[in-house]
Amino acid sequence: MKNTSKLKDWVNNGFITQAQADQIVQYEDRSPETSWTLIGFVTLGAIIIGLGILSVIAANWEKTPAELKLFINFTILIALATACFINYRPYKNLKYDILLLSFMLFCIGSIALIGQIFHTSSPYYLVALFWVAITAIATSTTQRTITWLIWIGVLLGGLLQYCFWSDFIQKNLGEYIFLNVTFLLYFSWLITVKYFENYGLKWAIGFWAINYSICALIFNEVRNQFYSETEAIDVNLISLISLGLVVYAIFESIRLNKIQKILGASVAIMLLISSYIASLGLKLDFLIAICSIIFLSSAAVFMASMHKKWLFNLFLGLLFVRFLILYFQALGGLAATGAGLVGAGVLIIYFAILWKRKGRKLLEKLEGWTDAKS
Repeated sequence: MKNTSKLKDWVNNGFITQAQADQIVQYEDRSPETSWTLIGFVTLGAIIIGLGILSVIAANWEKTPAELKLFINFTILIALATACFINYRPYKNLKYDILLLSFMLFCIGSIALIGQIFHTSSPYYLVALFWVAITAIATSTTQRTITWLIWIGVLLGGLLQYCFWSDFIQKNLGEYIFLNVTFLLYFSWLITVKYFENYGLKWAIGFWAINYSICALIFNEVRNQFYSETEAIDVNLISLISLGLVVYAIFESIRLNKIQKILGASVAIMLLISSYIASLGLKLDFLIAICSIIFLSSAAVFMASMHKKWLFNLFLGLLFVRFLILYFQALGGLAATGAGLVGAGVLIIYFAILWKRKGRKLLEKLEGWTDAKS
């Protein structure tokens, strides 16, 4: 564990006991060790080696029999799988995680090779979901965040394409597909946090949930500007059920206090309301802006209460950007004039200085407020 000297200093000053310090060290040692410099250079080296092998294969591709291609492919796959099995350790095993990620990525190449040899083609979602299925057990053996990020990202990409491709889903969800996938991520994150100890899995689902919720909000803003009234659809039962599952999981969570539960539910509800307003096609800029502001404000306070400073800064920054967009919308024709730009520049500088001076105090007040209400 890093910063053991700080722990010793805390013990010497009576902040924690030696037993507590030992428990902290044991807990941190169980978390996967991350050396991004080493991972970066190892990944670069692996890519260069792979490019070299691909160059050799490409130079002799037409002359290589299909049987030999398949033999080489499965030999490499078996070798990688064997290396993963030999080097498996439950915690802090960078070598195993690199081998596992190499194996998973090589599976994609194997699928492409088999398709090329047998002249088969499939839509992306089938390839993605097949890859997710064959690598699911292997992925479950690691806590490395980057591995889970890739696996969940491919899964989400496959699910989204299938949803947009399927006539049945299009008929029943329509423009609420993206929203329901976001709710699915929220629900999965809450369940994972409650029942699973895999750090990489929890972090990856949380990462995609936050990104998808922001994208859903932006999607609603764009829809509000460009959709016509004839394209409006009603909120369907599936979306309401999805929202109900998310809200239920939020209020059943033992890790959240009362204020945090209300804030989390507000975020989900505002997404649904925003989606519905955008689908009306009436270009209700003010109502969409109110929904976005409530969403971003609730998310910022929620992250502050969870002591996630960088996420608090992210949502607060997005909240300021939304206010800035509202300012330009209010100006109308004057938004492009020199006066409008000067005013916007002054606001940016003012809020930047204000945040520099008061940001830490605001964060501490929000943390203390939610803690006091728990």
